[in-house]
Amino acid sequence: MRARGWILRCSFDIAKGLSVSKPSVSFATKNLRENGYIPIGPDNRIHLTGSGRAIAARMVYCLNRILTILIFTSPSQKRIISLCRKPTSP
Repeated sequence: MRARGWILRCSFDIAKGLSVSKPSVSFATKNLRENGYIPIGPDNRIHLTGSGRAIAARMVYCLNRILTILIFTSPSQKRIISLCRKPTSP
């Protein structure tokens, strides 16, 4: 969302930007915060920690691999899972 030029100040901003319910975002941000992936600063802005960025990058990598398979081949579930396990390059 940051790439779109948004400043995320609260769960409402995220819910609105993703077109999901605020309770869904509140639940997710609570879990992310408790696991150390996001801090919520005194100004209520939400940021990713280093480990949060690593997971986000991993998710983007995995999604790109899956989309490549779906576009160019007939995927099997095992093949998709194996491609998401370990990236060849960041």
